[in-house]
Amino acid sequence: MSLPPTILAGQSHFRELARIPVAHGELAAGRLYRSGDLVGLTDADLATLARLDVAQVIDLRSGEEQKTRPDKLPPGANLTAIAFLEGSLTSRDRVARFKSATLDDMKAMMVAVYRSLVRDYVGQWRQFFAALAATPGVTVFHCTAGKDRTGIGAALLLTALGASRDAVFADYLASGAHLATLRTMMADKLAPHGVDLDVIRPVLDVDVDYLAAAFDEIDAGWGGVEAYLEHALGIDRAALAERFVTVPR
Repeated sequence: MSLPPTILAGQSHFRELARIPVAHGELAAGRLYRSGDLVGLTDADLATLARLDVAQVIDLRSGEEQKTRPDKLPPGANLTAIAFLEGSLTSRDRVARFKSATLDDMKAMMVAVYRSLVRDYVGQWRQFFAALAATPGVTVFHCTAGKDRTGIGAALLLTALGASRDAVFADYLASGAHLATLRTMMADKLAPHGVDLDVIRPVLDVDVDYLAAAFDEIDAGWGGVEAYLEHALGIDRAALAERFVTVPR
């Protein structure tokens, strides 16, 4: 099915992860989608996911987010919940921090988050890749905005399948054009508490420095991304390639 960049009324950041050149072909169309949360989906959105034959949804949000803002799933789809980070972006503690922060504070926070996501959540990434490799059918994976936890997951997957670093970063940065749902939610939740949305702009966007920090952390801790993928995460590249790679005709 040919899809426009955004096809869901209730989530601006839903897009296909496909047609990106990898080691032995390209990512196949119609098998894998990345997204922000599926909390606000309409009935029409759920029907769209059903037409796409979505069989698995992998939720990378925190346990609190999963509990308080559960996904809406299309009929027959299985949910795999893998909790990354703690709390939520609109928790009381986060609001207090945002109110006293500067732009530099927020960028430094995001860099630290990206480093933590690859350093402190190795077990969760192992679960994520095992679920991707083992579960047949069309898969959607997501976090809250679809850019940070999801962005790292996509970057690691593309790297494991042999995509160039330029292609990895291009896919990551493409998220910046699809974040209306996140920005609306944050404005609704935070502006009434006096949070300056311009100050927290680094939280609401993607940045080359964030993903670069994640790869730097991998290099420092594991001596390179190949060792991280193979030894820390135990990725089954052959199974992932069978699921998601095709040879263009």
